[in-house]
Amino acid sequence: MGFKEKFATPSRSRVRTGSDYLQTTPDHPSVIRIMDEEPSVCWSHYIPKGHTTTGKPVNNGKGGSIICPGPSVCPVCQWNNEQTDDKKKLRSRRQFAVNVLDKTPVVKCEECGEEHYEVNDEYPTVCTNPECGADISELSPEPRNKVQIFMKGKSIADQIVDIESEFGPVTDRDLKLTTRGKGTETRMRCYPQKEEAIDYVDVLGEDWEEQKYDVENVVKPLEIEQIRRIFNGEDFFDVVKG
Repeated sequence: MGFKEKFATPSRSRVRTGSDYLQTTPDHPSVIRIMDEEPSVCWSHYIPKGHTTTGKPVNNGKGGSIICPGPSVCPVCQWNNEQTDDKKKLRSRRQFAVNVLDKTPVVKCEECGEEHYEVNDEYPTVCTNPECGADISELSPEPRNKVQIFMKGKSIADQIVDIESEFGPVTDRDLKLTTRGKGTETRMRCYPQKEEAIDYVDVLGEDWEEQKYDVENVVKPLEIEQIRRIFNGEDFFDVVKG
């Protein structure tokens, strides 16, 4: 079962931070290799930063995505049902999650390990870590080679399905990602690269499979009471750690 079948099929840990997820930016393209043959899928509600529902901003004002446990029990869906204005509703959207190897070229400072990305077709010549400032002008960019979670919606899933339909399994080639815009106006395009085998043991080491995330757990909803607390203003990490 590939992206097309899995994404079309109805679906219903460890605490993850933003650094576990692939970060994309209009400043530079990203290069990834999808490591999973099929994605894990869920429905989620996107909450804008500062959005208030019960007197306090959701997730301590940070907003974010809340994975829907089902319309009959989800506190967000229940709140939606109380709204008379459809524009105020926090609608759910289909999302997928996969493990990817982030192969985006970076210049890594030898002194402190800070990673530097290309900006406006150039890499910095001095380490941007304020506590370092080492000269990195002679260093060459190399693939980042870090396992990350890639979690996106239908637009990207459709592009991946098209790539698989034309070129075969998406795990057989890198994808170049370009991003335009910010927030809800973000638009991403996937461009298939040439087919090329990859030896994960050579790139990541013998424990490469242990470096992958349990993406089924990534798309698993929180407990109902946890969702309610976050929706009522408590910080996500305080809730899940508690």
